[in-house]
Amino acid sequence: MKKNLFTILTTVLGAFMAFIPLHAQELSMSETLVKYDKETRPAIQVILEPETDAVKKAWEDYLKDEYKVKLKGTGLFSNKDVLSAEEVKINEISSKKLNFYTRIVEKGANTEMSVFASLGYDLHIGKDNYAKEFAQLKKITVDFLNQYLPAYYQHLPQL
Repeated sequence: MKKNLFTILTTVLGAFMAFIPLHAQELSMSETLVKYDKETRPAIQVILEPETDAVKKAWEDYLKDEYKVKLKGTGLFSNKDVLSAEEVKINEISSKKLNFYTRIVEKGANTEMSVFASLGYDLHIGKDNYAKEFAQLKKITVDFLNQYLPAYYQHLPQL
């Protein structure tokens, strides 16, 4: 009797699981180097599942709401891969004005987002020369992901 009940429950559970949509979350974060404006720069790089335009919009909104930073590079007649805000003050990163960049591009079926900054033309923020500032770049990126991704996955259409 117990064996029959176990078989029935296993079969029902298996059939039920077949109809539940499972979304494999594609997310990886690393420290890397990106080439921008003929210079190699240290960056925080994230590979994530949401489509590129949605990530750009969410990132722009997040920076504007949380840090009062308006990125340039998207709009009615523009959709650049690299979004920028030059000579902005983000106290969480540095007390000095900085140039803040984000490259957001399609990478296969995913989106690649690289966040990097500089304190001047050739003073690129990296873990070797500006460790505290680089850690803050990473924190801002992680905070964005923690806010954006749960909402993104919660609103995916159910199959």
